Amino acid sequence: SAFDDLVDKAKATMMGDPAQALELARKAETMAAAQPTSSHKQQALGASLWLQSEALTRINQPDRARPLIDRGLELAAQDGVDTKLDGDLNMSLARLAALTGDMELALKSYQEAHNIFAAIGEARSQSMALQGLASIYGEARDYEHALEYYRRAASLYSGDPSVDMATANNLGNALKHLGRYSEALKDFDRALAIAVKVESAHLQARVLTNIASVYATQGNLAAADKDADRALRLLRADDSGGWSRFVWGVKAEVAFKRGAIDDAVRDITKAFDGVDPKMS
Repeated sequence: SAFDDLVDKAKATMMGDPAQALELARKAETMAAAQPTSSHKQQALGASLWLQSEALTRINQPDRARPLIDRGLELAAQDGVDTKLDGDLNMSLARLAALTGDMELALKSYQEAHNIFAAIGEARSQSMALQGLASIYGEARDYEHALEYYRRAASLYSGDPSVDMATANNLGNALKHLGRYSEALKDFDRALAIAVKVESAHLQARVLTNIASVYATQGNLAAADKDADRALRLLRADDSGGWSRFVWGVKAEVAFKRGAIDDAVRDITKAFDGVDPKMS
């Protein structure tokens, strides 16, 4: 159907172009709302709201995403049966809660999503829920347990570029925090290769920032600067998610370690441009 086509296109563009995915999901909502009242209509509306919330979260608009998730959960629950949509919406709520610092809600929602996906046999989504649970341990700086969950996720499912890239990138981050830099770089390199393959400039920039951070920590300042500059070039066309501030943070670290204090001040100023320091 035309609705299914819009949903499929929104999912396909979500990683590389969340703003475009948002527009497609809004069109899907309009199409679903025009249908006669039925359980199918409720599920279709819930799916379109879920996709909109995902896109809004990815372009750093969590306040607009939360009401859509709440509405979607209400619609999805009306049939009284746990479906993939229920799990997807719980995943979105978990990611949003983690982003806004509500770790208790994030943990609860990731666990709920994991249980739903396990019950209905959705291995791919179950793997993503395990990665979410790992991220909670990472936030608590329990990187050994985070690494364990990431590896469980990797063993449960592979073969999807988006999942494989997330797994490799997350493994790299956990290993970096454990001081296992050579291993971290191998996983980041795997993540970067996937990001290049799916032609996502934004994802390439994110992984390159992680690689640059490892190099900066190791003292390989030339390599760190090179990869940070490469990330900035990739973000010139579209930085709607505001990722460039993290790149400038790495460049500030590099400049500081070189003793270039003026450059470090300039770069860290760019990193915090538009950020209210009074906000938690």
